[in-house]
Amino acid sequence: MDRKVILGILLLGCGAALLLITTGVLTIGALILPFLLFGGGVLLFWRAFLPDGRDSNAFTGTLLSLTGGFWLLWESALPLVPATSVWPVFMTIVGVALVVYGIRKGGAYRFTLVTPGVAIVLLSGVFLLFSLKIVETSLVRMATVWWPLILVGVGLMVLVRALVPNTGGGDETDVEDDLMPRELQRGRDRDDR
Repeated sequence: MDRKVILGILLLGCGAALLLITTGVLTIGALILPFLLFGGGVLLFWRAFLPDGRDSNAFTGTLLSLTGGFWLLWESALPLVPATSVWPVFMTIVGVALVVYGIRKGGAYRFTLVTPGVAIVLLSGVFLLFSLKIVETSLVRMATVWWPLILVGVGLMVLVRALVPNTGGGDETDVEDDLMPRELQRGRDRDDR
């Protein structure tokens, strides 16, 4: 990511935070920790896209910046909503971080990380509908009627995996090779010969 983009994001965040303080919406104490989380997350996210950056920084950076951003929003615009009503937002943050990490990682990881991330985001959206009382029926009643959608979703994932060619250049064993210690990989390679 370009340094000017990072500078722009940080200036935007600083200006918004100072505006919240000068207008009396927030005190400086309520802003310090969320702003540090947001700034640290943006920094880690930026480092993930440097030539020698670690892919895991994309996950951590997304997680920290979204958490800090939500916390800032919570302190300023959502103080009347009880915390017990918005807990699914944190599931959404983790799901989005998984999606970003999977896209950054690429290859066979793309499917194995993006799919659970999207599932977590969708599930947290359903939970948020119930926790904010937007849907009046009970979760159990809805689950007993709509559970076949799980089969439809799994079927779609299997079809997509079977029909879309792997863009990573390798097969599914690439993930196993990355997770397996080198000594075991060499032993397995000798057994294959």
